[in-house]
Amino acid sequence: MHSKASGDYVDNNGATRMASGASNKSTGGTQVRVLSYNFNILPWGCSGFQKERITAFLSEVDKYDVLVLQEVYAASVLPYFVQRYVCFQKYLVDELRALGFHYYVISKQPSYPTLLRHSVLSDNGLVIASRFPIGQRGSYTFRNHEHVGRSVRRGCLFAEVKVPSAEEGESIIFFNVHLREKEDQNAISEHVKEMRRFIASVIGRLCANPDNVSKMPFVVAGDFNINGINLHSVGQPTKMYCDLVQELQTIGGGLREVIFDTCHNHPPTRPTKLFFPTLSKFNRNSLVAQRQDYFFVTPTVVVNEAQIRKFVANSREPYVYLSDHFGVAATLSAADTGAKARHKYTSLSIEGTSVAEEAINEHSNPIAGTKMELVVLLLMLLTANSLSWSTLLASGVLWF
Repeated sequence: MHSKASGDYVDNNGATRMASGASNKSTGGTQVRVLSYNFNILPWGCSGFQKERITAFLSEVDKYDVLVLQEVYAASVLPYFVQRYVCFQKYLVDELRALGFHYYVISKQPSYPTLLRHSVLSDNGLVIASRFPIGQRGSYTFRNHEHVGRSVRRGCLFAEVKVPSAEEGESIIFFNVHLREKEDQNAISEHVKEMRRFIASVIGRLCANPDNVSKMPFVVAGDFNINGINLHSVGQPTKMYCDLVQELQTIGGGLREVIFDTCHNHPPTRPTKLFFPTLSKFNRNSLVAQRQDYFFVTPTVVVNEAQIRKFVANSREPYVYLSDHFGVAATLSAADTGAKARHKYTSLSIEGTSVAEEAINEHSNPIAGTKMELVVLLLMLLTANSLSWSTLLASGVLWF
C-alpha cells in the first residue's frame, strides 16, 4: 500500500481510503459493507465492453454485503423472452444471485406505451442487491421537468435491508438515486426536490411513531450529477452541493456525506475523460475531474470506514477503469439509540399507493405486461411471415 497525505491511502485495487474519525467506533451490531457505484452498463445495442467489465466487477463483489448500482439498464425495448438472453442487467443480477446476493430490487420497467410516448429506451437503471433479506421496497420515476426527449429516465429506488443483530434485528433503508444533470447551476433542481419529498414520504410511512423518524437509520447514495468540486475556491464545496445538503437536512434528523465529513474536501469520482471506448450517446467527456457521486447517512448510521473505489481494470484491457465513475464504499452499522428507542417503528405497506411504483424483486417477474408482450410477439411472427393466421390466433389464446 502507498501512503498519501491527509490520512488517505490507495490500496492495490485503486481504492482511496479514509479513516472515519469520530464515527469509527464499535456498536456491537452487524457491520454492513456497502458500495454505491455508477457502473455505466448501457442498454442492449450500445458498445462499451459491458460483458467484460461485468465479469471483472463480479470478482470484487465478495467485499460487499449491499450493492447500490446506477446505470445498469434493462433492454426494455425488447420482449422479456428476448431479454433473458441479451439483457446485461438480467445477466448481472443472475450472476450476483449466484454469488450470494439473493435479494434484490430493480426499477420498474416501462411499458411499451411509455417507451413510445416518451421516446425512452430503458428503465431507470437502478439496482439494489443484498446478502440480507429485503422488506419494503419501491421505485420512483422523476417527472420530465427538463431535457425532454432523453433516451433514459431517472429516478429513485429504495429497499429496507434487514440486518441481523444480537437482538431482534435492525433495518437500514437504502435509497438509490440517479439525478438528471441541471444546466442552470443557480437553482436547485426540481428532481432534487422530488427526491427529498419521495424520501420523506417513504420514511414517514415506514415509521409507526412520528416521534421516531429522526431515529430511523437510512442511507441516500448514488449519482447526483451535482459537482461538489469548486474550481474557484479550493477546498470549498460548490453552491449546488451546499443547496443539495440543505435540502436533505429537513429529513431524518439531517444527513451527512461520509467522504466530505471525513476529509473535508471532495475527491473526484469522475475522471477527466472516458477510459473505455464507446460510440454511445449516453456518455460525455468532461474537461475537469468531478465529484458527482455521494453517500449520505443519518445520525443513527455509524460509519466505520469510507472510501472511494476506482476499480482499475486489468492492464491488458483497452480501458483503464471499469466505469466512467468511481464507486463510494462504506462499512456501516446501525447506532444503538437505546433499548426503548429501538424498534419503536414497524414497516407499513406502501405498495399500491402514489408514493412509490412497484419494484421488481426476487419474487416477481419483470414483464411489463403480458398483453403487450403478446402484441410484440405476434408482430415479430407476422413480419417473419412464418405462420398462418390460425396458428397466430391459437398462440394468442394459449398466451392469455
